[in-house]
Amino acid sequence: MDEPKKIMIVEDEKASALLLSRILQNAGYNVLGPVDSGEKAIESVAGLNPDLILMDITLKGELDGITTAQRIQEIYPYPVIYATVSTDDRIIKRAKSTVPYGYILKPYDSNITCATVEMALNKIENEKRLRISEERNRAVLSALPDTVFYTDPDGFFSSDMEKNASRYLWNEKVAERARPVIRAALDKKKTAIFNYALSRRGGTAYYEARIIPNLEDQVLVIVRDVTSKRDEEKREADYRKELETRVSKRTSDITAVNQKLEREVLLRQKMEENLRIFGHAIEQNPNVVVIINRQGDIEYVNSAFTNLSGYGKSEVVGKNVSSPDNHVIPEPEIWEGMVGVKKWRGESYGLGKDGNLFYLDTVVSSIIGEDGEISHYIIIAEDCTQAKRDRMAVDQAKMTLEQADKELMSRELDWKEWQDKIIERNVSRTDKSLFKNIHTSFTQGAGFGTIVSLIDMMTSTARQEANGMFLVDGKIINMIQKNIKLIREAIETFSGIDWIISNEFELQRVSLYDLYETVRAVIGTADSLREINNNRIIINDFNYGFKDLAVNLNRQYFSKALYEVLINAMKFSLKNSPVTVLVNATARDAIVSVINEPEKGERGMAGIPVEFERVVFEPFYRLTRNVHEQYGTLELGLGLTMVEKIMSRHGGEVSARNILDHSAYQRETQVKVDVSLSMPLLNG
Repeated sequence: MDEPKKIMIVEDEKASALLLSRILQNAGYNVLGPVDSGEKAIESVAGLNPDLILMDITLKGELDGITTAQRIQEIYPYPVIYATVSTDDRIIKRAKSTVPYGYILKPYDSNITCATVEMALNKIENEKRLRISEERNRAVLSALPDTVFYTDPDGFFSSDMEKNASRYLWNEKVAERARPVIRAALDKKKTAIFNYALSRRGGTAYYEARIIPNLEDQVLVIVRDVTSKRDEEKREADYRKELETRVSKRTSDITAVNQKLEREVLLRQKMEENLRIFGHAIEQNPNVVVIINRQGDIEYVNSAFTNLSGYGKSEVVGKNVSSPDNHVIPEPEIWEGMVGVKKWRGESYGLGKDGNLFYLDTVVSSIIGEDGEISHYIIIAEDCTQAKRDRMAVDQAKMTLEQADKELMSRELDWKEWQDKIIERNVSRTDKSLFKNIHTSFTQGAGFGTIVSLIDMMTSTARQEANGMFLVDGKIINMIQKNIKLIREAIETFSGIDWIISNEFELQRVSLYDLYETVRAVIGTADSLREINNNRIIINDFNYGFKDLAVNLNRQYFSKALYEVLINAMKFSLKNSPVTVLVNATARDAIVSVINEPEKGERGMAGIPVEFERVVFEPFYRLTRNVHEQYGTLELGLGLTMVEKIMSRHGGEVSARNILDHSAYQRETQVKVDVSLSMPLLNG
């Protein structure tokens, strides 16, 4: 029984070396090693005397697999098969220079590994047989005796002794056939070869005659029996043909394996490219992506998470979600709830590096591994921090408004007494403020006051010509035209209010949902002006319990009224503060409330003094002299007057009041202004 082939393994990865050893041992090979470095392989190869070396290209230490193979082959002719995980062309080109007997691509596949090793050993064995055959042929040829004699130009023997000694292999027929060759050799004075055959009782004998010119009429003939050589050549040809057939078959097998290997390499390259693209897509995804293994270790977070949280990847990856200092799931109990179901969806939160909370609309999905168990969890989450803050602001506005309503009910118990005192104390004050505001509206800012000044300026600066015409500065004319435009707009506002009061006002029955959508549309129109003070307009979600309620509405004029209220809210709000819009319903009315955080006025007070809560709707009334030209509205104190007239024609009313926000999130009680537009609900 043949000894199993000895195969030496040079592999520095213990797991890979163990797997390769088992594959080869199961295939019946005698495994030597494994050896984990190129230096150890060079030291031990002579003592092990392997039939084949399986060499990992990537080795730890100064020598890689290719350099190690070169060093070994400089001393010992041991054949090598390379094992590699890389398909880099440069590495493959270096490996080819060592004439390897094949390549095995990692990770090791049992069938491919055994097929590659078997074909390499078969090729080694065939090459060994060819060498033995060539050495045997040379020995046979060198052992054959030569017969030497002289002939004349016609091929006849020069002496009877030579004839008697050689006639069994050189007769007249042979001489006749050799004659042209002999004469050509004499003419050219150059050695010629003449091959011929003679029939024997045992078969045909083949001879090779070397014809060497000696004299002008004589040649030296050296005859060698090449029958054995011819037979050996025939056997060699037959064997070579058989070998070529076998090699062709093996080559076909190797080609098939190589094609499969190439397909696998291409597939792996494609997979690597797809993974690269997939990884890039995940990294650039605007949503947060987090990958956690089943032990709870965080393996990956994308840029969206680091940008949102402020933590770098090195501060997050590697932490366990059960650890209180992880930055993905701040409470382990939340994580236990997420993984306790097949798929979890809900709202989660985290604490950013800047100390601010952020909120996520989160989906947690599990990945099943080859063992049928969960191997990883993927968290995909959308940043909903702003939406969450908006909802919290709306909820807080509702609570503040409800509290203010309770306080108002309490105050109305002694309303009559309070009203009499306020009226007694403030009627003259209100009248004084009203007329002062009328004077301010007509004398300050663009419009009426400016046009008077410009006409005075034009009269004093105009130069009269001889023909009675006046020359006026063009800049003054341009300014007059601009202010006339503003005066015209003011007159149109007067006319609009007058029309609202004096004419038929068309109302249409609409549902509260349609009213809600109208409010949203007006917010969209006013949204472009919120950047002046960096305000944010927030609206509550529609309460579908109100979907069957309805009001009478003139969309055009209601939209004008709400737009005016929104602009006023933004004019007098603190910078960076929200303006909250609530669409609600009571037992009798539909109410649209606009709540803002006011800045302090000229008297150092925030909001609307109690005694002026009704006066603000009077024509020309203004709480402040400030002009807000950037909002593109007239500063004549007519805006809220128009709002009051529009809501009156709807059968409703508009109210303005201060409300107190007692939120626990504030350091002290905060004054806010609530302007509410109410309309009676329709029956049925």
